[in-house]
This record gives sequence, structure tokens and C-alpha cells, in this order.
Amino acid sequence: MGLNVIDPKSATPRLTGVFSSDENVDFVSSFKLLAGMADIEDTLYGRVHKCRKDYRTLSVTHVSAISEEAIAKGLFGDEISAGDAREIISKLRYKNVGFFKNFLQDLTLCFAFHSKNHSVDRFLYFYRVVEYVAIAFPIYYFSKRSDFVRSHGLLKDFFSGKDDGELRAIKKLSSFFAEQSADLSALTIDLRVSGDYHPDHANEVVEQIFNRLDAEAKENAETGEYYVKMRYSDVGPFIIASRNLLFHNSNSGQKNFRLDRMGGAEALCDALFPAGLIWLTQTYLEIIRDRAAAI
Repeated sequence: MGLNVIDPKSATPRLTGVFSSDENVDFVSSFKLLAGMADIEDTLYGRVHKCRKDYRTLSVTHVSAISEEAIAKGLFGDEISAGDAREIISKLRYKNVGFFKNFLQDLTLCFAFHSKNHSVDRFLYFYRVVEYVAIAFPIYYFSKRSDFVRSHGLLKDFFSGKDDGELRAIKKLSSFFAEQSADLSALTIDLRVSGDYHPDHANEVVEQIFNRLDAEAKENAETGEYYVKMRYSDVGPFIIASRNLLFHNSNSGQKNFRLDRMGGAEALCDALFPAGLIWLTQTYLEIIRDRAAAI
């Protein structure tokens, strides 16, 4: 593929052991990308893509803030030291290796195209990550529950309902995490259209996004100039639905996006991508912290 996650060359002191990208601990490297603490090296073209946006906060990560302590607390919580995290990572690194390897590969492609400013391309790569998460994360999460009866009921509920496949799983997963976490229950995420687009197209994107929310999501959403504010639990399902409304179901009778009125798909995908990464980051951390707590 020619794309490798590397540590920023200017970061000092250098990351060591399981915190270093040289160690190839894929679930740690994925977090570092999502938190703006890594670069992507394109060995085929001799380029380095700097990934400095922290999708936990949408802030920029300064290279001086990249440390083993920051990675430890970001992954596992403020009460975990770098030494404790090193032990936890060492125990987790050989579990579900294939899953985290595939997750990182698609996430790396997503970020590499993000830096090239190809909105539709990066949304497609991002959707590949979400699609993988949709099926893998629920099974991964509930396989670690100690209450087999309750786990069976919850897992059965995850894959039952009127919605199809990935959409059903993501709806269940997002709602479950929001119910379990006060922070996620209160979290709202903006789907924001860049001011670089014509106001007519930007306003059309906002209107079409809002009109394609389901009844419950619409009731809890808020619109403003160039943005739609949504609950954490509604963002993941809308990403899944958006893929279908963008690229599928042309003869299904569903209310597909009218791309002609938006001036194409670029402005819409620009709004979906960062909002989706915020959702993904929070969901990913819930899973990782649960795994750590189970050790």
C-alpha cells in the first residue's frame, strides 16, 4: 500500500516501546491518528501527511503535546499512568489482531485522502471503517460481558429490528453507549458546511441533511447557519444512511440526496467527514477502555 503510520520526527522525547509506531501496535496507532498524534508516510511518493487534528475535541495537537503520558491518558483515562498503560497495551496487543489491523489500514487511507482535500474519496474510505465497525464492534464488545444471559439478549437485540444490516447495528450501538455514558448522552456533534462553498449550496446541504433525519433525530437536532447539530447517538446512523442516500437506492423510492441542488457531493461529504470522525473516536475509546477494564 505504501502508507505507514509514523511518529512525528520533531516530537521530543521520542516515543518508546508500545507507544512507538515502530512497534506496530495497531490499536494504539489508530488512536494516535484520531488524536492528532501521528503522521502518515507515503513511501511510494516520498511524502509525509501530518495528522494534527484531535477528533476528540476538533482542536489542533501541537507536536510538543505528543507524549507517552498523553497517549496513556487519552486511551485509558486520566487516572492511568504511562507505566500502567504500557502494561495494559502489552496484554491487549495480541488480541483481535486482524480486526485492529484492518481498522488501521482503512483509517490510514481515510486520513491520507483527508490531507489531499478529496471530500468524496475520503468519505468513501471513512465509510469502509464505519461499515467494519458496524458488525465487528457489537460482537467484540459483548463477547467480553460476564453476564451471558444479559449479553445474549442485548446481542440479539442489536441485530433485530426494521432497519437493515449496518444501520441497525450502528443505531443499537450508538444508543447503548449513550445510555451507559453521561458524557456521550450529553454530547452533540455539528455537521458543518465549510464557508468555502457558495451560500446557496451550503444552505441546501443543511436543509437536505435535516429533512433526511428520522423523526426522533430531527426532534433533537438543531440547525443554524451552515450547520446541523445532532446528538452523538444520531450521528453514526446518519453516516450509514447517507451512504445509501448518496450512492444507492436510486429506484427504491427513498428520499435520496439531490446532489444537483448542492452543486455536487463535495459540500455534503465535507460536512459528514469530521462529524463522523468525532463519533468514531468516541465509540472507539469506549471499546478500548472497556477492554482495558476487563483485564
